[in-house]
Amino acid sequence: MARGWDREALRADFLAKRLVTDTGCWVLQGFHPDRYDFIKVGGRNIGVHIVALWIWKDLPAPFNPRVADITMHTCDNPPCWNPDHLVRTSQLANVADAVAKGRRPRRWGVTHCIHGHPLTPENARICGRHRQCRICGRQRRAEYRQRRKLQQEAP
Repeated sequence: MARGWDREALRADFLAKRLVTDTGCWVLQGFHPDRYDFIKVGGRNIGVHIVALWIWKDLPAPFNPRVADITMHTCDNPPCWNPDHLVRTSQLANVADAVAKGRRPRRWGVTHCIHGHPLTPENARICGRHRQCRICGRQRRAEYRQRRKLQQEAP
């Protein structure tokens, strides 16, 4: 692959190594079917899909990973870099798309706890990477205190 930010050289390199799948996705020869491919451009490893979007959609370069916009696959195929399958969007829109399509981890889009209490910001507390229902927590603590009290009273 070309090393610098030369759009036409990168376009030629990409097209020379392109395989077209049955779904119309463009992938690099020797691609891994379940993960993103990366190439080194200008001394940085960058996702092939991000570089492809820059090449074909005339976006500004270089790419800053802290920029709010990200590249979303409309085909839901990580190694795809077909510019017709790529959209510049926000992280929030990308996550909403993943939740709508059922591609987020278990319980990601859950709005209520298993006991039916709403997981609103006022009622949910963040514990590590999970949300816990405050109402259920209060009930568990009350039940625990009741058990402890009964155990202490029993001879």
